[in-house]
Amino acid sequence: MNGFIVVFKPTGMTSHDIVSRVRRLTGIRQVGHTGTLDPNASGVLPIAIGKATKAIPYLLEERKVYRAELTLGVETDTCDRYGETVATSEEVERSKEVFLKAAQTLLGEIDQLPPIFSAIRINGKRAYELARSGKVPEMKLRKVNIHSIELISVDQNRFLFDVVCSKGTYIRSLCRDLAIHMDSVGHMSMLIRFESGIFTAENALYDWDQLESALLPIDQALSHFPAIQVDPDEEKRLLYGQVISKTADPSTEVFRVYSASRFLGIAECKNNQMKMKRQFI
Repeated sequence: MNGFIVVFKPTGMTSHDIVSRVRRLTGIRQVGHTGTLDPNASGVLPIAIGKATKAIPYLLEERKVYRAELTLGVETDTCDRYGETVATSEEVERSKEVFLKAAQTLLGEIDQLPPIFSAIRINGKRAYELARSGKVPEMKLRKVNIHSIELISVDQNRFLFDVVCSKGTYIRSLCRDLAIHMDSVGHMSMLIRFESGIFTAENALYDWDQLESALLPIDQALSHFPAIQVDPDEEKRLLYGQVISKTADPSTEVFRVYSASRFLGIAECKNNQMKMKRQFI
């Protein structure tokens, strides 16, 4: 079994818990996720099985889509509702206009400070491990891109919104910063991931009995690369690690390679010289 499944992770399970379950159900050890989703969040978690794990570095997962809830009035050390309260505010804004104004200031490329309770490594240790041991990890600003923020509803001090953002964005930090721009404090009280690159909730696995039928082919997940066909002789040479002469679109360097109807893998082509980068047969 080689390919990807899109698991809709429930709240309370870690990404590793999902990987372990897939290993038990398939009997395959070579299983991995494409990027963690917080245990307290639910939603789309792409899982690579078998040879698909070798495709993870080539996935186009820059675009993420989330639905989140910001609750004003209480700030926590984890930036979500599961942490310890570190600040409160009586100044709780309930106006959608103020939220939208705050959201406007956070659109585009911004410098974001990740939460101290995060999986970022600092000197070989996870930030959350340092935080739990009583140390305050020194978090560094990182560039992220907030493409859009759309307000869905307002209920007292709770703001439900959808956000489209780049890979690496912490929605917990976004909620914290939205509250600051609204002259208050706040935390993320709910998070659902609807999309991660080409992987969406619409094609997610909800019934584990349907695991095998939900498998997406490796080349489908790599469809952002153009396809190129090779003949049997070229196939043989490529699979032996040789360079072949191949006329290809000079505007791109990486291709999905097929021989007849068989997907061979990913190849690099520069100056009409092609060589395999990763085989999937």
